[in-house]
Amino acid sequence: MCQAKKFIFMEYFIIEEGEMWGEILKILVEKAHSGVQIRIIYDDIGCFQTLSWEYRHHLEELHTNIRCVVFNRVKLFDDVVVNNRDHRKILVIDGKVGFTGGINIADEYINKKVKYGHWKDIGIRLEGSGVWGLTCLFLEMWNANNDEKLSPLEYKYNSHDIICKGFVQPFGDNPLAEIEVGQNVYIDMINQANESIYIMTPYLILDEMTQNAIILATTRGVQVNILTPGMPDKKTVYRITRSNYISLIKAGVRIFEYTAGFIHAKSIVVDQQVAMIGTINLDYRSLYLNFECGVYMYGTQAVDDLYVDTIYTILKSKQIRLADLELNGIGLVTDTILRVFAPLM
Repeated sequence: MCQAKKFIFMEYFIIEEGEMWGEILKILVEKAHSGVQIRIIYDDIGCFQTLSWEYRHHLEELHTNIRCVVFNRVKLFDDVVVNNRDHRKILVIDGKVGFTGGINIADEYINKKVKYGHWKDIGIRLEGSGVWGLTCLFLEMWNANNDEKLSPLEYKYNSHDIICKGFVQPFGDNPLAEIEVGQNVYIDMINQANESIYIMTPYLILDEMTQNAIILATTRGVQVNILTPGMPDKKTVYRITRSNYISLIKAGVRIFEYTAGFIHAKSIVVDQQVAMIGTINLDYRSLYLNFECGVYMYGTQAVDDLYVDTIYTILKSKQIRLADLELNGIGLVTDTILRVFAPLM
């Protein structure tokens, strides 16, 4: 951000005042004074407990080059669209560099504040033509929620000098569309696996389609590994997550819990060749209700790096077996009842 010359776009589910946001805001104000356009989107529910209702006006009063949108303001007696949240995490600088992944702007994401043990997350930095995809995702959201309409072509950077192996494709998921892009990406990658699948997700609340795809992968000999948190941030969701272990473990899926703390990463690596990093949890809210984004990768160095990081995380995790789960009558009945409400969590 310190190198920005023209614009900085930021779109985040959570922004919280603290050391991380304080350092970023200092840079944003400095760049705004030098003529850089700053555009910020944050989600109203995501920031409900972290920012004041008038915080948008505070940001815009810092400099005229800073503009801000609060996504989907919560209203009294609102209808079901309150469930459609902007869960994306996007940062674009001059169209040259882009970031996305699981990392919001709050101190626990950089382990300056410890809430649930060590916070394990994943992000990806893009340079070159792939950044254009993140730029377009941001501008689509900005133009849909603001009177200021920005032309995507004015923010496109032609980067012909960056050459690397492999392929990357940013993508967005939109609950207002007819296709669940995020779910389709996951299922397509799982269905094409020949040898191995490694998934990291903070929540494991599966619908029948996704669960069947995972189980079918194991039946054709694919080694499926799923990593979830050992220290939950939401106890009820954690219980539902663990209830999904039973059928998966019986089918041969290896489940690991990160004993050092909380996994917030959302990623998948297949056959050590293709991978995805994004904002999409394996739960109903991310797959069906939220605005999400991700980056699909094939044959890039980032695929290798993500695979190594995932293996390293497994070494710090405990494999969960059926004996570790609550399989008595009361526990199973409780889990069954909770799963009825899973789409709301």
